[in-house]
Amino acid sequence: MAQELKSFCSVLSNIHPGRDNKVEWQHIRGQSSHICHHTTAHTFHVHLVLLLQTFASITPGSSNCSEWHSVRHQCNGLLVNINNQESKKVFQDFLRHLTTIYPGRDNISEWNTIRASCTQTLASLALNIQQSQQQQLSQKLADEKKKNKAAQKAIKAQQIQTKHALLTSQRLLLAAKQNELRPMQQECKALEEQIHVQRQKVHPMDAVQYANGTKFLVTMGITGDGKSTVCNRLCGDQSAKGNQGLFKAERSGSSVTTQVQYKQCLIAETRCIVVDCPGCDDSEHADDHHANNLAQFLCGIDGVDAFVLVQNGSNIRFKASLQKMIQEYQANFGEKAFWSHLVVVLSNIEMHLMDELDSIKQEFFNALHSKFKAAKQYQIPIMHIGWYGYDFDKWRSQFMHHVSTGINQQKVLCDKMIPPLKKLEQKRALLQQRAAPLQNEIREISMSIQTLTNEINQIN
Repeated sequence: MAQELKSFCSVLSNIHPGRDNKVEWQHIRGQSSHICHHTTAHTFHVHLVLLLQTFASITPGSSNCSEWHSVRHQCNGLLVNINNQESKKVFQDFLRHLTTIYPGRDNISEWNTIRASCTQTLASLALNIQQSQQQQLSQKLADEKKKNKAAQKAIKAQQIQTKHALLTSQRLLLAAKQNELRPMQQECKALEEQIHVQRQKVHPMDAVQYANGTKFLVTMGITGDGKSTVCNRLCGDQSAKGNQGLFKAERSGSSVTTQVQYKQCLIAETRCIVVDCPGCDDSEHADDHHANNLAQFLCGIDGVDAFVLVQNGSNIRFKASLQKMIQEYQANFGEKAFWSHLVVVLSNIEMHLMDELDSIKQEFFNALHSKFKAAKQYQIPIMHIGWYGYDFDKWRSQFMHHVSTGINQQKVLCDKMIPPLKKLEQKRALLQQRAAPLQNEIREISMSIQTLTNEINQIN
């Protein structure tokens, strides 16, 4: 805008007055020259006012009075409103008015020059305004684009922040679920190892072939108390040490019977199958393995007729392992079924202990009843046996008499017996069932974390 004012004033400063109005034209030339040389963008308004004042102060001479009066009137009007309008518009109005002046008979060339200059300056102003408007529009678009870009950037930052917060919470939740699952996995692994070991110790059992009416006699007791010897005696072993039968027997605390053994025999004309089970608290610490094998064997028969508990009569003891065995028998067969089918044999009762036999039996029952209150409700047959001085045929007949008359005659079913191996497998199955929902949650959380990570990478 300042450039257009300078150009216009440059034209005015170069007008040479004719024979009329010399003073007026000289004044215009002087002021225009000043404006041309000193106008800047910052002083445009001031110099525009000066130009208008110059034209407004002209006193018309003898020629062109109407033209000068018109210019003076227009300039005075513009000066009055210049503070209420844009300087650019004032300048345009001034130039437009000058273009309407038609010279009279004098100063024709001067007025034509002014009119031409005004027309050219207006055209230049129009172009300037158009360019300015275009620049403003471009700047506005650039600002809006910058603003939109900043807004998008802010939105992106907010999205990333939100997803990072969610990612952190998901990771914390994952860690908590993994910590909850870890003990289950460790316990399950330990069970797997136990199951593997016990499976390795399970011995294959041949199917037991027996006639109807055969009685099943299952012996139980602590290793070293003479259980295998009693089995041999029941099967007719008459040897001095009772170790010449099928069942291996030794007088020691070491385990001799390491797996379930059985033999069919006749006891007082009754068909029987005597089952020798490995003793509890054995030297190899394999009680669970023995229980697995016994369960496998018993599940292949139609029931048990008698449980034979062999107890060292010279040293009455209810060790923790024997208590555990009795508790498992109660759990597997039922408390009533177990105690109503129990026969006790006190071993190592030699002739010199006969005078103390009643007190030994009482000591046994006192110990039994102190550990198992339920046993008091039953009349449990109790026998004794030793190494020397016994008629073993007569002893076998007495034993079968107790089995036939002294205990419950209905067989104990084995269909509910659960071996330790199966218990471990059931425990593992329950543990896996508990862990499954957690594992599903962990998988879902892990997938969510992966999805969030991918989304954050895509945003970035």
